Amino acid sequence: MRSEETLKICRELRTKFLPRAEDIVKEALLELNLQKGMITPKDALKGFDKNLRRVFDQTLVVLERYERKVYITALKEVAKRRQSELVGKDIEDSLEILMDDIWKVMQSRSQSRKSRGGSDFELELQGLLELCGITYTAQAAKERTDLIIPSLKFFQRDRTKSIIVSAKRTLRERWKQVAEELYATRSPNVYLAVAEEIGQITKEKADAVWKYNIHLLVWDNLKKSDFPSHPGVIGYSEFATVEIPTFQRHWTKKI
Repeated sequence: MRSEETLKICRELRTKFLPRAEDIVKEALLELNLQKGMITPKDALKGFDKNLRRVFDQTLVVLERYERKVYITALKEVAKRRQSELVGKDIEDSLEILMDDIWKVMQSRSQSRKSRGGSDFELELQGLLELCGITYTAQAAKERTDLIIPSLKFFQRDRTKSIIVSAKRTLRERWKQVAEELYATRSPNVYLAVAEEIGQITKEKADAVWKYNIHLLVWDNLKKSDFPSHPGVIGYSEFATVEIPTFQRHWTKKI
């Protein structure tokens, strides 16, 4: 019961103080001056990898700023409810009494991070695409396909010249399920965008994803370091300046 009470406090405080993922990403973009009118679509495309990395990092900074208020408040509330047990105790004994609650608060924070990681990264991609002047249709959360470029309507008319992007911050155990669902779209131009770092994607996993005819989108430095000649792994700069323009000439204003 005590653990459930602590988790309930965390959930209620997140609802009260933690903004929606959309608002946190918007705040990160604003703090980086990545706004329409402050950067041209051409420059946004040219600096896609660098700017996506900046937004990725800044989103975490903004999130942690709000999280700090949530979880400090949660710990204060827990200590207040345990006040009778803490009277006359020194710091060491107080921490011992509160240790299970502190652990649950940190566990709640970790689980919240995991549940929103992929959606935050998708929103960061959307923000950059908008700066580049690239239109897209964002799919409902229940769909495995996150973004359809340039639009769902265009995709239904000609999937061979459309782009499908699914954003997953990390390649976890469920990557195969994701790949199978993307493969089921029967689109020839599918990209799985991730934010993995150098050394975190094995060649075996990259090969396995490529067998589904799915390109992995990765940071430029990871591409250069780990997969310089792998045809199924593409850096974000190449995606923005080569892949998108290749298809873009086929799009019309009626998308």
